[in-house]
Amino acid sequence: MNFALFRYELKKSLILWLAIASLLTMYVTIIIGMFDPEMMETLNQMVAAMPELMAAVGMHVSNGNLMGFMISYLYGFLFLLFPMLFSILRVLRFIAYPKQNGQLRTLLSGTASRRTIFLTQQKVLFLTLFALIAYVTALQWFVSQYLFHNQLVLKELVYVNIGLFALHLMIAELVYFAGVVMPSIPLAASLGAGIPLVCFVMQMLSNVSKQGDWAKYLSFFTLFNPTQIAAFDPQATTQLYILLICTITLASLSYWVFSKKQYSI
Repeated sequence: MNFALFRYELKKSLILWLAIASLLTMYVTIIIGMFDPEMMETLNQMVAAMPELMAAVGMHVSNGNLMGFMISYLYGFLFLLFPMLFSILRVLRFIAYPKQNGQLRTLLSGTASRRTIFLTQQKVLFLTLFALIAYVTALQWFVSQYLFHNQLVLKELVYVNIGLFALHLMIAELVYFAGVVMPSIPLAASLGAGIPLVCFVMQMLSNVSKQGDWAKYLSFFTLFNPTQIAAFDPQATTQLYILLICTITLASLSYWVFSKKQYSI
């Protein structure tokens, strides 16, 4: 590992990481604070009154417990969008922008091998995403324990957030692959950001009505079902394995292209 590059990329990630973490802190604290078992029926009536609008942003009728409430109001939109934005913005800075500003030329002409550069960037990517999801997990747990003691099952929370991490790691590897393959920032952004955002829209469309149910087959977000994960459904576990396989495949392809490609820099 190239420690100088590792420290540099971590430092570059810090401001964006703090911004995303701050936004998630605000939303998690506010939304968990809204939980009230006695008011769940009223909230569910609001969801039922505007089913298409609420379903579009991943909000469904909750089953009444705290984990179900968080799945309905956090995991359908906020926990998908903000970590995805972090991955897109940060990963493009790893590989797409250095090709444009000449930094990649400096890296490749140095003593570090392409394998070392690749693995260093992968470690930063893994660490920053893991830290973000781990922070959100700890925040959810401590806020829940403070406001609603012992109403959240830690095992369910951890298992669901492992699935969330697997999803966003796969997205990050997709963006990295786009940055490696595409010759320019606009093309890398179009592919790396375009595919996740289109899949996100497809997921929203599939939630709206049964007529749009076909759209879920065009979105990898379908592989992340927090309700099934929290229930320890074997199908949800299988879907997480599929996400893991996709992540490893994309990372392997990225390495193969990065190690072989002659970049026009």
